[in-house]
Parts: sequence; C-alpha cells; structure tokens
Amino acid sequence: MFALSARLNLRRPGARSIALAFLLLLAPGQAVSDEVLPYAEGETPRFDWYYAAAFGTGRYSAGERTVTALRVPLAWELKREEEAKARVRLLAPVTLGAVDFGLEGVIDDPLDSVSMLMFTPGVELQWPVGDQWRVRSFAYLGGGVEFEGDDRAWIYAAGVSARRDLPCQRIQCRLGLALTWAGFNSSQRSRDDMSNVSAGLDVILPGATEGFHRLLHPGFFLIYRNYFSGVEFIFDPRGVGQLGDEWEVGMSMNANRPFSVFGLRFDRLGVSYRRSGELRGVHLTGQFPF
Repeated sequence: MFALSARLNLRRPGARSIALAFLLLLAPGQAVSDEVLPYAEGETPRFDWYYAAAFGTGRYSAGERTVTALRVPLAWELKREEEAKARVRLLAPVTLGAVDFGLEGVIDDPLDSVSMLMFTPGVELQWPVGDQWRVRSFAYLGGGVEFEGDDRAWIYAAGVSARRDLPCQRIQCRLGLALTWAGFNSSQRSRDDMSNVSAGLDVILPGATEGFHRLLHPGFFLIYRNYFSGVEFIFDPRGVGQLGDEWEVGMSMNANRPFSVFGLRFDRLGVSYRRSGELRGVHLTGQFPF
C-alpha cells in the first residue's frame, strides 16, 4: 500500500486565490428547486436540449424519463508555427439520443421512445498563462432535431476554463475551474438560457499496469457544478423544475500515449456518476473537462 498526500503552498503567488475560488465553488447550494411547475396546456416537452448535448456519452434519468446519448467529439487542430503557444481547434461534435418515459410506457406505446440528433460546431482556443495555468475558451452554435416529432432547437454555448497542476507528492493532481453561458431556443419550449460555474479535482495514481502496448495509470476525479442561473429541466411526469447543484465522481484509466480509434485521439477513459437531486446519470468520458 502507499500513502497519498497533497500540499498546496498558500504563500505562493496566486495560491490563495485558487484555494478561495475552489472553496467558494464547493459551498453548499440548492440541488433542485423544490417547485416543479406542471406543463402548460398543450405543451409536452421531451428534451432538455442543451443538457443532452453537453452531457456526452451516457445515460441519465429524471423522474420517469430516461435519456441515452452517444456523443462523437469530432475535432481538428489547426496547424501552427513551432514557436506558437496557442492552439486552435475546430469542433464538430455529433450527438445521437433516445428518450423514453418509463419502462411501462415503452411497453404500452413504443412511440413514446423518441430519437434525436444534435450537431453543435464551434471553435476552441487554448493558451498557457505563466508556467502553471492552461486556459481554454470556446464557443459553439448548432441545432437539434427530433426524428419522430416536430420539435427543433438552436443550441449554443460559450465559456472559459482554466486548469493547473497542483504540487502533489507521489501523485499527479490537477485543479480545474470553468464558467459557462449556454442555452437553447426550441420550437416547442421557446428560449432557455443558463449560466454555471464548475470546479474539479483530477488525481492520477502511481502503480501503472501494462496494456494495449501502453502504461496505464488509474485515477479518480471529482467535479462540482452550480447552475446559478438555473436551467429548466424536465421531470416527467411532474413538470419543469430548475437545476442548482450537480456533483460528479468517477474513475479513470490514463495512458502514457494516446489511443487512436476511427481518427479520434484520446489518452484517457473514465466512467462517472452524476447527480443533482432527482437527476441521476452515468457518464463515459475521454478527458478532464477543463
């Protein structure tokens, strides 16, 4: 067995602000609004368009409704000069999803299982700040459509995140902070904007194993999100409520060099559990999202 320890020197420039920001983001908040409003007359919303697009690959449930999503994160990095420190990537993620309203409903009426397609192209810029921080900004604008319905939506987002290595002993650990503004404009639910802040801690452990001609290091991560400008979320059949706090905890396997599958490159594979009140989900990930 080995002992894990991490030490942050608060006398270092900027370290106090980092610790303060992390503690503020972990301050107690509201998981889900206690008030869930019934649907308006004639309104039968099926999708939380932005959340489904940003969730990634996995499955989440809210009330009697379950969403299963498969996200293909297509991206291309633009060529740059050798001395250039900034990186620019063109993003073109595609998400396929299916929605059902409970097992009994699917058995009684298979048409209640609805499929959707989302495409949210955008651009991402990464650059270093000092020796420790890596900053990333992004923006995208795309859309979503039902295969078997009449709902359509514009989906958009913009944000900035920062990541830095922490001075840990015997392990690798990183801190991530992010601010995001996003939303959607649906033909069925009109416009819904939201903002959130998030903080995450990523830890990679020693003791690598060999596999797939690579060294694989186990790890774990913890992410907290606060939708301080709440996003309206569908809790079928009760109605629409607002998300507040969301926690995500997961495990990862990290390779010393990237894998390449159908042109997609990644050096990490993780699985996590996400929860925000009645909202619960299992998520597959290929990166620390900061």
